[in-house]
Parts: sequence; structure tokens; C-alpha cells
Amino acid sequence: SLTVVIGEITVHASYVSGSGTDEIFFSYTVAPGENDLDGIGLQGTIRNSVAITDVAGNEALATLNNIPSTAGILVNTMQPSVTLSTEANSPVSAPFTVTATFSEAVTGFILEDIVANNAVLSGLQTSDNISYSFLVTPTIGGMVQISIPADVAVNIGNNGNNASNTLSIQYTTAITGITLEDGSFVYDGTAKSLAISGTLPSGTTVSYENNSRINVGTQEVTATISGANYNDLVLTANLTITKASIDDVSDITFVDGSFVYDGTAKSLAIAGTLPAGTTVSYENNSRTEVGTQEVRATISGSNYTDLVLTANLTITKASIDDVSDITFVDGSFVYDGAAKSLAIAGTLPPGTSVSYENNSRTNVGTQEVTATISGGNYETLVLKANLTVTKAVITGVTLEDGSFVYDGMAKSLAISGTLPSGTTVSYDN
Repeated sequence: SLTVVIGEITVHASYVSGSGTDEIFFSYTVAPGENDLDGIGLQGTIRNSVAITDVAGNEALATLNNIPSTAGILVNTMQPSVTLSTEANSPVSAPFTVTATFSEAVTGFILEDIVANNAVLSGLQTSDNISYSFLVTPTIGGMVQISIPADVAVNIGNNGNNASNTLSIQYTTAITGITLEDGSFVYDGTAKSLAISGTLPSGTTVSYENNSRINVGTQEVTATISGANYNDLVLTANLTITKASIDDVSDITFVDGSFVYDGTAKSLAIAGTLPAGTTVSYENNSRTEVGTQEVRATISGSNYTDLVLTANLTITKASIDDVSDITFVDGSFVYDGAAKSLAIAGTLPPGTSVSYENNSRTNVGTQEVTATISGGNYETLVLKANLTVTKAVITGVTLEDGSFVYDGMAKSLAISGTLPSGTTVSYDN
């Protein structure tokens, strides 16, 4: 065998052929990991278990003479490694650049050697045959995987490269065709919400924030459409609840009211059921005295448009007969020279007064007296009665018998006493 030094390793090349000739051949198969890049070395002695002789039987010397330089005999068993890397952060939404870095210079590496899943490659370039860059254009949303198989490039020793790592980058695309529009609803006591329009791409879902409102007002709703293969799409729109019309949701009425005066305050009230969350307030809604006034009822609530209703509140005059015991009766008086009159009996209702017509008589006779009871809050009551003065009996006057002695002159009698005023005396016989 022939002793060979490869790097720091000593190996032995075995005899192959050459017996019977002036040349003999030795061979050694280089093992992986054995490298000598500055030339192998040969030891000057052939190791052999038997003597080497010529045809005459003379034994040859085992020492090698005139060994040529082996500096050009290099051993290279190293396979280049290659690493794929990118400065793009996953997920990406646009084409990105990948760098393939070999551990040493290589040849024979072309774009078609690169395996790409879900992408198109272009623009392979290098300045040193060690670092190569190329552009990766994703095809559809999803995972993009790039790798370099083994043995697609060789180094100076014609050793093929090892397979690279697999570079995986998530590619997300923009979601289109989805909208979220403002929505306005009339309050009806139930929760309202918005919804996107359009068809969600496969593998995406939508989630909402602040998407429920019952009471009147406006709020911003956020819809987020997301999926592993897409960029999140965030949409906003206004959800508005407007005031409802009370007329549309209730049977409320407000009608005129008329009351007979009784000295107490009167008021009107709506009829029907107030919608939940509403109240009613009144203006000018109290009257005691006879007359008419307009009352305003305002029904309001935060979720409704104010409803203003009007109606007339009327107080009509009361009948005095219904509220008192007043009477007016005939009166008869014996003449005494003084004026006589009549008067009602009973209690006048508050706020009323009585006036009389033809209510004075002195002399004998009869006359009709009118009593009129009136007041702002009552129907006028007219009563009539007869005022009578009857004849008086004359007293204090006498006519006494008289006796005279005849003297040829006429004699007569005369009353004694004072005639009442307005009376006269006449004599017969």
C-alpha cells in the first residue's frame, strides 16, 4: 500500500494493478469529511507484505524516488449548505425578497432550482456566487413555502449542496366587496344592530363591537372581518335610533271637558295608556270659575317625539235651585202708612246677590214683586211673589149721641177723635 496524508489524516492507498509492467497503480476512495485543500502528501516508502521483484528476480527498492509535487491534488468532500432568509415579517401582503446564502461559492444554481409553493419566483441575482436574492410573488392568500433541494449547485470540488431549510411565510390578501352602512331605526323598544353587506371570502369571519342599541341616540359600530389568509378588514358605521311617534304606538286622546260650577277646581286628563318611559305634563289645567280655557297636554320621553294635545276646559253656570233653599213667597200687610216689601228666604250661594223690582207698597192693594238672584257662576234665578197691603181698621174716633133743646136752629152730631191721615168723614141724616 501507499501511505497518503490527507489533511491531518493518514490513509493507505491499496494496490490495484501493474504487475508485470514498470508501473503499478494504487487507489484510495476518499471518505466523507476528508479534506485537503492545499494538496495531499505521499510518504516515500511503499508498504508491502511481499517483495517487489523484476523478471530476473531482483527485489526492487521500496523507497520512492523523484516524487512529483502533489500540491495540486486537492481533496474536497464538503457539501455546501444553504440557508433561506427574508427581512419580511409574516404575514405579508405583497411580494417580498428572499436571500439564499450558501456556505461557500457555488456554480450551476439557477432560479428554476428553487421550489416554491403558492408563489412565482423572479429576479435571481448574485454578486459573489454565495449570496443569491430573488423576488417571491405570492399567488393566493395562504402559506408560501420556499426551499432549495439538495444537489442543485456544486462547489469547487463538484460537491452538491445540502437541502436548505423551508422558509414559510403567510400571505394575506385584502378583503373586498364587503361594506358596513349606517343604519337608522325608529325606536320600538327592541335592540337594533347593523350587519355587513357582501359575501365573506371563504375562511373569514366577522365580529362586531358596540353593535346593539335600544334607546334613541347614535353609536359607532365596528365590524372586523378576519381570516388566516387575509388582512383584517375593519369597517365602521353609525347605528342610530330615532324618536318614535307616540301616535303610532298608543291610543292616547285628550278631549274637551265641561263641568257645572261647584266652587272646586276642575281639570282635564288624557285617556289611554302612556308608552313606557313617557310622562305627561299639563299647562293651564285648572279652572274654578265659569268660563272656558285651552289646556295643553305634552307627552314626552327620551325615545319619543313630543306629542302636544289641546282641549277646552269649560265651567258652566250652576243652577241656584240645585245648591240652595231660597224661596220667595207672597206677603200681605195691613195698611199702617209705612212702605212694605218682600224678601227672599234662605242663604244666597257665595258670589250671588239679589235684586228686587216693584218691591215697595204703602197703600192698600196688590202688586207683583220680582226677585232676581244672580252671580257670575250661576244661572240667573228669577222669582215672583205678590205684595199685598190690606185695609186697616180706623180707631180712636167716636160718634156719641147728642141731645139739644129746641131753639129753632138745626142741630147735628160730630165725631170725636183724630181722623187718620188720608181719611175723611161724611154724615148721613
